[in-house]
Amino acid sequence: MLIPQLDRADVEIQRERICSWETARHICWFAVFGQGQLNMAEVPEDDDYAADLAELNGTPKPGLRIFPLVVIVLAVFPIALGVGFTMQSSPPPARLAASDEVVTPVPNDIKPAAPDRHLAGPDRSKGDELLRVGRFEAALQHYRSLGSDDFLRFPTELSIRIGFCQEGLGLWEESLATYRSVASAANEILATSAILGQGRIWMRLNDFETAEPLLRSLVLQSGNPRKVPEPAVPEIVLLHSICVAELGLVGDKNGSSAGLDPVANQIDWSLRDALTWVDAKPEQNASLSTDTVLEVSIPRDSRRTDDEVDLPEVVHGPDPLSKRLELRAHQQTALNVLDRIAKEAGLEPVWTDAVRDRAASRVINAEVHNIPLVLMVSALTREIGGEWSLHQKSIMIDGPIENSIGRQREIGTACLIGAMSCYPDQRLSTVATFARAQLATAEGRLEEAASLYSSIIGRSTSPLAIRAAFNAALVYHKLGDLVRTCQSLEIVVHGAPGHELHPRSMILYGRTLMDRGEFREASHQLRRAAGSRHLPEDQARASVFLAMAELFDGRPHEAAESLFAHRLQFQDRTVRNAAALMTSMARWRTSNGPSRERESAFLYRAVVTVEPQSEWLGPTGQLLLGQAMNEVNLEDRMVELFEGALKKGVPRQVEVEMKLCLADYYMTHDRTAEAKSTWTEIYSNGGPRSQAAGIRLATLAIEEGQPETCLQICQTLQNQPGITRPELLKLAGKAYEQSGKTILAARCYAGEWPLP
Repeated sequence: MLIPQLDRADVEIQRERICSWETARHICWFAVFGQGQLNMAEVPEDDDYAADLAELNGTPKPGLRIFPLVVIVLAVFPIALGVGFTMQSSPPPARLAASDEVVTPVPNDIKPAAPDRHLAGPDRSKGDELLRVGRFEAALQHYRSLGSDDFLRFPTELSIRIGFCQEGLGLWEESLATYRSVASAANEILATSAILGQGRIWMRLNDFETAEPLLRSLVLQSGNPRKVPEPAVPEIVLLHSICVAELGLVGDKNGSSAGLDPVANQIDWSLRDALTWVDAKPEQNASLSTDTVLEVSIPRDSRRTDDEVDLPEVVHGPDPLSKRLELRAHQQTALNVLDRIAKEAGLEPVWTDAVRDRAASRVINAEVHNIPLVLMVSALTREIGGEWSLHQKSIMIDGPIENSIGRQREIGTACLIGAMSCYPDQRLSTVATFARAQLATAEGRLEEAASLYSSIIGRSTSPLAIRAAFNAALVYHKLGDLVRTCQSLEIVVHGAPGHELHPRSMILYGRTLMDRGEFREASHQLRRAAGSRHLPEDQARASVFLAMAELFDGRPHEAAESLFAHRLQFQDRTVRNAAALMTSMARWRTSNGPSRERESAFLYRAVVTVEPQSEWLGPTGQLLLGQAMNEVNLEDRMVELFEGALKKGVPRQVEVEMKLCLADYYMTHDRTAEAKSTWTEIYSNGGPRSQAAGIRLATLAIEEGQPETCLQICQTLQNQPGITRPELLKLAGKAYEQSGKTILAARCYAGEWPLP
């Protein structure tokens, strides 16, 4: 009673009227001394506020038990002091008649929590429509307006929708907390949706270790419609398979450069279907009985699909793990379940002791319908912390072994193929194809990876299709197919200018054009990449490759100017050293006399600095580095660099240039036979550089006293475009002179062409 009276005093004071100040004074003194009921006769008369004051009477009560007087005085002293300055001597108003008393509620800023109320369909229909079209913020505000002020008292049907909105807005921590609060709901359909939502978020965060157990628990109950809505099963199965596959790529040191980045950012995380699942009605009679039960069967119509699950250790015959499975298990050990599954598939289970003990103590409750056997074997072995491998007529179940990443990738591939065979038209099947291609790339099956990536390109302009085009280009580039590399990159360069892969695609496009010898077009693409407003690291690398293309195109001045214009971008030490090498090469090629000697010292230091970290420059960069080594008399290092690159494999254009440099080295170091063999190979294969090899062979023929061979080569080269006629006439003149045909030699020296 004390607090409402003091609040009422505050109200009276704020009205700033004399009669109200007097009323407040009486209320405060009454509150301090607790003298029973307030005597309205002592309050100054005020018709406007008499009704408000009457409410303080209430039902007569016995004297109040007041707190210690000192505490109460300290609490109300500021109010009593302020009111005391307005004390008036006017007579108290007459007491209101009982019939005139009007009781009004005391103002209170703290509203009591509204009770939970059932949300009818029309109440949240607007929010559902906003959620379906992706307007998550508006939907979130609508849902929150329907619930109580206490979040913990929200209905689960509303909380799960709020979790969807938070997930759509990228509020990961908030959505995880919301999903956890719903995961223990009595409605099993909503609980399943909450568990699936947590799995989605952990996959979005690329934490597949945390996501996999959540999704696995749903796979084991995917055949129970009381817990898992039937329309949600395809997404659950495919997400779990993708998660298992990504676990085989975790920790790959070369993953990013090979296009093995996690696929979470490429998945279409649509929540339209999720909203439909939460409204599904659970079937009352669909749960397992409480009795112990184990039913395992393979339907007769289960047959091998076209997309087979081929594992390396399967010697012959159809793969038994591609069959479909029906399973109902309640209060069964993992040992019994796996033994029965292996028996139905015609396989003999082989257990290691440690895993067998864990399987015998792990109780399984599962129900699945028409699921590939490989998915269940993988899920159950993960339940006991083990792995499996398939042999001719047996299945080995053991614990994770050291360096078992290869086995994990095989299991991931098998799970993906099994899931795709069940649901080939589900939207996540394209993501599963992408994950298969990544596993194939990691295992070195590049032809298969390129085929899988290419099957995704062209289906749509989705981020996944763009990523697949870029990854296909990486694989084709590694295979040495430069034409298909450029074709795949053009999809990203011309079709997705705003994509995060666009600058990297332009850089790779320019590098590929350089590898093909198209330096002018490469300069155009690399200039675009260097001038784009993307990551500074990409701009810096593009500037280095741009200078490289201009050097090979015979424009050293432009190369130096490009590097100077982008000098502030070279923050990374490796890139900065490469830029110093390009600058030194440009200055070396434009200098002469004393300045050339000075530049040779800078070029030498640049070569020595770049050499240990030069692989990122690519084959053309390796060629330029070797040429720089040759310029500063590091010929032995050049030979070592080129021979190592040729063993790994380089594009044809770069290979020819490297072999020409090696042949010149062989010739100056008394290895004439090796030089002649290399020139002959290049000359016989044709191409633009075959002329240079032919000139060297003709010169060698003169030195070896074989004028007829020299004339034959000159006759072959005379009609080829781009040939240097004075040099060719000089060789022909020497050949005629050596053979004693002085008249023909004189005509050649005079600039005439006597050859037929």
